[in-house]
Amino acid sequence: MKIVKTGEITRIFPDDLKTFDEIPVGNYKVGFHPMMGFFLEDADSFNVNEKPYGKHPDKIEKVIRLYNNIERSVGVILSGRKGMGKSMFARLLSANFAETHNMPTIIVTEAYPGIVDFIESIKQECVVMFDEFEKVFDNSDKKEPQDKLLSLFDGLSQTKRLYVVTVNEIRRVNQYMINRPGRFHYHLQFNYPSAEEIEMYLIDKLSPEYHNQISLVQRFANRFDLNYDSLRAIAFELNLGYGFLETMEDLNISSSENEAAKYNVAIHHSNGVIANAEVNLNLLSSQTSIRYSTPTSEYGYIEFSPLEIEIQSKESFTAHADQVPMTVMFDEENETITDENGIKVEKLVFAKKYTTVQYGKEFKDLA
Repeated sequence: MKIVKTGEITRIFPDDLKTFDEIPVGNYKVGFHPMMGFFLEDADSFNVNEKPYGKHPDKIEKVIRLYNNIERSVGVILSGRKGMGKSMFARLLSANFAETHNMPTIIVTEAYPGIVDFIESIKQECVVMFDEFEKVFDNSDKKEPQDKLLSLFDGLSQTKRLYVVTVNEIRRVNQYMINRPGRFHYHLQFNYPSAEEIEMYLIDKLSPEYHNQISLVQRFANRFDLNYDSLRAIAFELNLGYGFLETMEDLNISSSENEAAKYNVAIHHSNGVIANAEVNLNLLSSQTSIRYSTPTSEYGYIEFSPLEIEIQSKESFTAHADQVPMTVMFDEENETITDENGIKVEKLVFAKKYTTVQYGKEFKDLA
């Protein structure tokens, strides 16, 4: 047995009791028991075998340089939708600081009342990680409210720490954490991977015989947002020998938050008239239409296939009539007039208002 005395209290512990002057390097999850109070529980080591893509390596180096050149605690917010690489970025930071600074990582997964005082009681440099911060600290009853953590994040503690906070919905984060470099020096926003990042990722993940599928995945990603979780699943299926279209039919990939896409569209006519309209556009639809009025009080009606448009960016793109077949009709004083009169639509210029596209099986036509 082992005997430990603190003040006037003597306690008996098993023979495997170990004492340290500092928390050893490793990962620990904060726990709480009504009788025991706060404690640290060993957590699994982070798997950092995944290669970072895009600008992630540069951003990691930027955080390291910040920490090395400042005397107080610093914070970093990592925001973006699920599956964008925030957690992997946080794990890479943790692994780097464990290796280069001998710093343990303290992981906060519950909003225990008094958590701030417990973290302040850890008198050594460490990484303190809050994953899905707005979900854990949701300001509900019996939980530590977000504003109680502001003093912790101020960086005024005598103990220097690196605070890493991942967030899915930034609007649910306390307003005094945003636009406050004194609390969080960096706010790194994680977006959907670009075409170049998709190519780099799939070249690494796919067997060479399936690299011919990469361009099809990129074309699809120009119309439907694919995060790294989706790309990982797609690569797995392609490596099993399934075609891309069959893969997309069966995978559990959807976008419930992007159910429609609203665009402003400028309709350019051959006689110089430019009309404007607003349209809900599904980039995966095989057929859609636009009805609009022109400055000369004519009414136009256009039918075309969005799948015929070469999309480079969902934010803005142009459909040229000589490349995208369009059925165009004009209606003046209840008379239907076709474009045989010499007035033709030359192009449609789209600019997205906000994301609303719903995933659908019409994407088959992409092949």
